[in-house]
Amino acid sequence: AHEEALQSTVDGGGYRFLDEPLETVGIGVAFRGDSSYFADSLTKTFEQMRKDGFIKKVVEKYHLRYHEPPELSQRAE
Repeated sequence: AHEEALQSTVDGGGYRFLDEPLETVGIGVAFRGDSSYFADSLTKTFEQMRKDGFIKKVVEKYHLRYHEPPELSQRAE
């Protein structure tokens, strides 16, 4: 349903997608400070999803523009 609404808006509504994002928002997740297990696991999972193309595939499925993020391990420090 979302894809159909998006396509009808683009095709018939006179709208277009910009080539660059208007704003980029980072998302953070908080964990207890006494263990890095969950934070490390989540970082590794997102990094694997980025490397194997899963994130890009999901973003493009909904006709959104994919922007390659920096390495997650570099941002986590």
